Amino acid sequence: DGSLRTLVTHKRRVTVPVAGRPTNLVIAEIDDVTELRNAEQVLRASEEHHRSLIELHPQTPWVANARGEVSEIGREWEQVSGRSVADACGHGWADSVHPEDLAHVTGSWAESVRTRTRLDLEYRILNGDGNFRWYRCRAAPRIDASGEDRRWYGLLRDVHDRQTAFEALSASERRLRQHRDDLEKIVETRTAEVKQKNSELARLLEQEREVNALQRRFVAMVSHEFRTPLTIIDAAAQRLARV
Repeated sequence: DGSLRTLVTHKRRVTVPVAGRPTNLVIAEIDDVTELRNAEQVLRASEEHHRSLIELHPQTPWVANARGEVSEIGREWEQVSGRSVADACGHGWADSVHPEDLAHVTGSWAESVRTRTRLDLEYRILNGDGNFRWYRCRAAPRIDASGEDRRWYGLLRDVHDRQTAFEALSASERRLRQHRDDLEKIVETRTAEVKQKNSELARLLEQEREVNALQRRFVAMVSHEFRTPLTIIDAAAQRLARV
């Protein structure tokens, strides 16, 4: 049909008896491997396509085997961590995780691999400039027809700006709550002081009423004591005037 085929020739020398004498023969076996070579080309093209997607992806894609060991990672990793892609393979990526996040991250990853459940974490990674930035890491297993997980596919996305904005908002909310609590305490203190002042004022008013009552009784008593002698003196003066 005019098509090209790829053939592989296998040759070997053997010694066989011919007419009672040992004779060397060359046996040649020719295999048609055209379909195999075509499949290999398709596989290589698929791998190149996959690698191009990894290298050009705006996030940082990565691939791990069934044991959770990273086998591929996008070139963005070098910008993310300042370390080479080779350093991230296996479990080397963990060296870039913030010490405070490391135990949680590695434990969660091991648990996801063990249970074959999706991973979704946010943690800090050390950049090449010596600063830590927040990243979100998501991963899911690829399970084959037999139910076995063959690979893990993951993405690493920079969420530092969002995280710092969230932390700033949380800090602002905490300050507002603290300010509210302080204000409530001030109001409670002022209210207690006002109640105390009102109580003291009521006590003073009661004392003033008692003093006023005592003053009125004293004036009445003094007035009575003065009025009686004056009446006697007035009567005596009237009698003397008649004499």
